[in-house]
Amino acid sequence: MLRQKHTLYCFSPDVMLVTLVVEIILALYTFLRYRMTHFGVVVSAILLLLAVFQIAEYQICGGDNPVLWARIGMIAITLLPILGLHLIMLVNGTERFLKAIYLVTIASIIFFFFSPTAISDAMCGGNYVIFESTHPLYQFYALYYFGLLFVGIWKIYEQVASREHNTRKRSVLLWILAGYLSFMLPTAIVYGFYESTIVGIPSIMCGFAVIFALMLALRAAPIYHEAE
Repeated sequence: MLRQKHTLYCFSPDVMLVTLVVEIILALYTFLRYRMTHFGVVVSAILLLLAVFQIAEYQICGGDNPVLWARIGMIAITLLPILGLHLIMLVNGTERFLKAIYLVTIASIIFFFFSPTAISDAMCGGNYVIFESTHPLYQFYALYYFGLLFVGIWKIYEQVASREHNTRKRSVLLWILAGYLSFMLPTAIVYGFYESTIVGIPSIMCGFAVIFALMLALRAAPIYHEAE
């Protein structure tokens, strides 16, 4: 069977640790301030999951049981696209098809945790982590992951173009959009220059996701709650 290698260029372990601290602080701040609202809880969950992925990579580089931590990391980032879409739909005032998409997410989590070949090995390369898999379903997983990101962007475009929201809620959507682009555009640029980095796309994205975390916690969440 064909072996696939998923190389994550997520900077050095020291940078992983700094990013982890920033994301945990943002998660605690957001939860303590906005925990009484649905929007605040979802933002806090996104920030916490970003931190969990950093913990997973750090443990792969310096801890024991790398395959287990690789599975934990993949589960964490599997939840991120659906939670991002959940945020957008909260602002839009609709949750159409959201439950059905969560079922796909749950199936992906079960796959990563229980399938023996979902993650066959993980190792630290010093400046990145290598995830190894022998399972052909990764192509479908990529479709799920990037598909949800682009659906979220489309939903933002629809609402902003329609001008149905007040100015503050439109600002929330635009900050979420900026957050998406903060990690998607750099990834696309790197891939455009170096096609070989396709094996490292998940980690290239995670390296820039701290910008998304800052935008959610310090801009989108405060503006959303001012609009309530």
